[in-house]
Amino acid sequence: MFRNLRPDPREVAARPGLDQRLVHEQDRAATMGRADRERVLQHFTWDEVARRTARLYRELLGGTGGTDRPRA
Repeated sequence: MFRNLRPDPREVAARPGLDQRLVHEQDRAATMGRADRERVLQHFTWDEVARRTARLYRELLGGTGGTDRPRA
């Protein structure tokens, strides 16, 4: 939706322009903030981090990694 407002993080020079645009477009900034918060709540909770970590460990130890629940 707002991809044109998300410059490549390596492009430091683009950052000040983005900040200025968002200052003047507060509705857009609020919409982006809500969308980003939702993404964080979906993908970066401690439960999700634990599931991904357990899956990675199982894969590294030769398991299938197919389940999201850690083995007892």
